[in-house]
Amino acid sequence: MSKILNSRPQAGFSLVELLVAMLLGVVLLGGAISVLMGNLQTFRANNGIARVQENARFALEEISRDLRSTSFMGCATGDVRIQNLVSDGSSTDGHLDVVQGLNGFEHGDIDNTVKTELGLAAESAATNLSTTSDLIVIKTLQDVGARLGAPLESGSSNFATGSAADLGAGDILFVSDCKKGALAYVTAVTSSDVTVNLNSKELSSDTTRFEGDSILNKFEVNTYFVAPSSIHSTASSLWRKTNLSAAEELVVGIENIQFLYGENPDPSAETASVQYLEADEVSNMDNVISVRISVTANSIEAVGGQNPITKDFAITVVLRNRNAG
Repeated sequence: MSKILNSRPQAGFSLVELLVAMLLGVVLLGGAISVLMGNLQTFRANNGIARVQENARFALEEISRDLRSTSFMGCATGDVRIQNLVSDGSSTDGHLDVVQGLNGFEHGDIDNTVKTELGLAAESAATNLSTTSDLIVIKTLQDVGARLGAPLESGSSNFATGSAADLGAGDILFVSDCKKGALAYVTAVTSSDVTVNLNSKELSSDTTRFEGDSILNKFEVNTYFVAPSSIHSTASSLWRKTNLSAAEELVVGIENIQFLYGENPDPSAETASVQYLEADEVSNMDNVISVRISVTANSIEAVGGQNPITKDFAITVVLRNRNAG
């Protein structure tokens, strides 16, 4: 006798169950996409902030390094006679004053006369200077690790260095024996000497001779300003012009820069009493012993469909080569 087994028929998911499962899947997928988009936005924001900080840090460091070196004259300190053999009587001679190591201009004072004096009049990068940013001129002496290998006589056009110097054609050379100094353009460099252009001048009567072993330094005039970027069509950049060479774009994303000058009105006082002033309020730039730099930097690109991230940074730099009293 056989047994007949009763079996329940198998059935799939119902339509309602499928709809519920699909809904749950959509909710979970939406949550995952939301988390992913949030992480992406966070990454872009953090990347933008990092870029802003990096740009500002680089700009501040470049200017700060020159400020810390300004007014350094090597051993030629005090009342030292310096003959400028670079000067040719043109309107761009003002920036070649090696003694005045610092100069600044408020954004409202940068006219064509100032541009001409600083050699910016024919500079394409300076055509549209920022109308809200200041400009600073910093003069420094750079060690090139070279000395005169033989005495430099009046009328000579060659500086025998005795070794290869870190100099090139177009540089401005400062030679000093601690009692006097002279500036001259470098026209050629070999492993044994440096040929200079004396502008048809001779060493003056009180600088007729530099003894062998006199020190050679490279003189640099660095002018920092903010102007439209040549890399990004909608951004502005920090630019630097060295001597009379073409300006170079240092960092993109610097939209504004301001300088306040810490002037010590009484350098003879035992304790410095510093007043931070704008450039046109400083009575004597030689009495400035610190500079406060404020930079506004941005991320260049928009973040999260909004405007670029913008942040302000500031630093105060002490001019270590100036006596604070």
